[in-house]
Amino acid sequence: MKQILFAIILLALYGCDNEKIKTYEVDKNLNTFSTDNIFATKKAPSLVREFSSILPEGWKEIAPSGMRKISYTIANSSIDFYAISLGMGDVTSNVNRWRKQINLPEQSREEILSCAKELNASGVPVKYFEIMNKDINKGILAAIIDLNSIYWFFTAKGNVEELNTHSADIQRFINSIYFN
Repeated sequence: MKQILFAIILLALYGCDNEKIKTYEVDKNLNTFSTDNIFATKKAPSLVREFSSILPEGWKEIAPSGMRKISYTIANSSIDFYAISLGMGDVTSNVNRWRKQINLPEQSREEILSCAKELNASGVPVKYFEIMNKDINKGILAAIIDLNSIYWFFTAKGNVEELNTHSADIQRFINSIYFN
């Protein structure tokens, strides 16, 4: 019993002084962040995500908030564009939730899937939706990426004209995504 107590005290004494601080350098101009980049305090960087992408000209990353993994501003627009990642991703309920946000009626699964445009994020299939309500001048462009138990949602919200103007850039951005 004394030997065990002595061993515990020895481990405690030697273990406490061996804390090593690690520092990492990250190029702030890179558009790639990973959960592997963890500061010595065990606090993750403010921009943490698991993908790389090519940002269109005039786009800028901004710090995420709430559930958002990353947010973007798009020059000369008031579009709110962001990404979230969840463990659930039912296409029908998500599209109907977005439709409700812009005062459109729900649709059946078949109607929703027939409106989906197929994109490709570096080999991963993407369901892309353009949901517009011209009567209230609001719309949502949304991409759903199913990574087998993790779903990524990229959502752009704004007025119909701005969304139509930036739709091609948003689709190119989605197609440029590479999951690390």
